Amino acid sequence: MTRTRASLLFLVLALAPAPYALASQTNAGVDTSQFLLLGAGARSLGMGEAFGPIAEGPEALYWNPAGLAQTRSAESSYTHMEVFSVFHYDYIAHAQPVAWLGGTLGFSYARLAQDPITVVSNANVPITQFTPQSNAFSVGYAHSFSLEGGEDKDRDYFREAWEAPGSPHAFQQQREPWAGTFMVGLALKGISESLYDHTANAVALDGGILFRPASFQQLSLSAAFQNAFGQEKFDQENFLLPVQFSVGAAYDQRWWQSRLLPAVELVMPYFGNPYAKVGIEYSKPVTRDVVVAMRAGFKTLTVSDLNAFSGVTCGLGLQYRKLSVDFGFEPMADLGEMYRFTAGWKW
Repeated sequence: MTRTRASLLFLVLALAPAPYALASQTNAGVDTSQFLLLGAGARSLGMGEAFGPIAEGPEALYWNPAGLAQTRSAESSYTHMEVFSVFHYDYIAHAQPVAWLGGTLGFSYARLAQDPITVVSNANVPITQFTPQSNAFSVGYAHSFSLEGGEDKDRDYFREAWEAPGSPHAFQQQREPWAGTFMVGLALKGISESLYDHTANAVALDGGILFRPASFQQLSLSAAFQNAFGQEKFDQENFLLPVQFSVGAAYDQRWWQSRLLPAVELVMPYFGNPYAKVGIEYSKPVTRDVVVAMRAGFKTLTVSDLNAFSGVTCGLGLQYRKLSVDFGFEPMADLGEMYRFTAGWKW
């Protein structure tokens, strides 16, 4: 891929959510389809959901579609989450590298169901029951490419005399700041919701970028947007989806067979105030076939409405050969607790 085409892809993905991000502080309205923000994967919850700059596994389709490009073999996962013992959330995802496409395809299905609600008459006589449901289908694609950052003619001419500031090496030995690996991804999302005898449908777009500098491969930088360009119509009135834009960074430190993975992310929603997410994961093999992971995180989203402890998350993970099992937990003060369980398989 040429530098011109790569720059164009980067520009499209970076500017697509710009109108939403610029309006986030001045727009005081409300949005719909909040189930789209429930997340995906227990691993991410354990890390405070600071997963955009990590974006590994099939759940990358939710957090940052660009991360699908990291998939080396087909992977599937199923996530179940209980929200305050009233709402039941399921998320199924699959990532499939496709050689002839030069990238990776991702597919997901999310479903939120609530306990049945009884409809009563004005005399408080039960009439019927209904179960509110929300569904979302996504299909995405991600591609990875590298930029080498070659020298221009001016640098070549002065190569004998030029010294990089603070460096004893000639400038010709320095890499350009944009040299490295880029991953770009887009996902199309279809949304359907039902509430008693009312239904609503919408289509939205997710997208993201991951960048790893050539001179600092442990660092991963991300930018992603969710639920852009979509509206739902209930009772002749249109409602925007919960659009949000995020940027983040992660540092992948490995030694021997252990791995330490801290990450931080800033989220800027169209409705509401920006909030931060931080998380860390430590994983280590305990036997030849078993790897154990411990996770902790914190996000500021609920701190002002509930309490500081409500932002704390934690989780555990276990991988046995191709099978992985993860568990995440988040306390929500007087609202109760949220639990997320994920089982994954590498084909």
